[in-house]
Amino acid sequence: MRNLFDPTRLSWPQLHDSLHVYVLPDSRFAASVEPATAAIRQFEYCAPVAPQWMHATVTRIPWWRGEVGEASLRRFGETLDAITAGIGAFSIPMVGPVVHDTSVGVVGEAGAAWGSLLDRTRAAAEQVFGDVRPMPPAPPMPHVSLGYGIEDCDSGGLEWALRTVDTPATLAIAAAYFVAVHANPDDGTFTWDRISSHALAIVD
Repeated sequence: MRNLFDPTRLSWPQLHDSLHVYVLPDSRFAASVEPATAAIRQFEYCAPVAPQWMHATVTRIPWWRGEVGEASLRRFGETLDAITAGIGAFSIPMVGPVVHDTSVGVVGEAGAAWGSLLDRTRAAAEQVFGDVRPMPPAPPMPHVSLGYGIEDCDSGGLEWALRTVDTPATLAIAAAYFVAVHANPDDGTFTWDRISSHALAIVD
């Protein structure tokens, strides 16, 4: 496992207030993945993600909160309202845990609703904030990290501990959240301040 927060990997020019759009798991999700996070806690080189900071990234936006005006933040929020109003609430089955190079998490398949939310949100970000900076690559699949690597080391012990852990969980998506994210290398965490929330359409 490698240290995600090493500046050669997390190459954010600022560690605080990075603009993102997230979806946030509910308490049932956190309960479902607890066996995996309990195993992760036994290894000092992987920092477990507390339930309140679990998230699935829709997109990172290549701007920081202090670089854009309040009018732009409001306009993007209004655009997100229009996007989410046109997408019905949906769920994604997640499987894992999967040990990656810099993290441990659960993953799911990107269906039509996720693809629509992702594509329309990224297009809105370029429309509102401009395309002077290219958008970061889109997440390859919906995923929720349960732990982040904080040292460069052999993760064989963690992989062995997780070999019998099966954490099927459901990511229920009822809203999208526009947030300003803080990377905290000393703690091995990502935290955030919520800027606005945007409910998806209610499905009967």
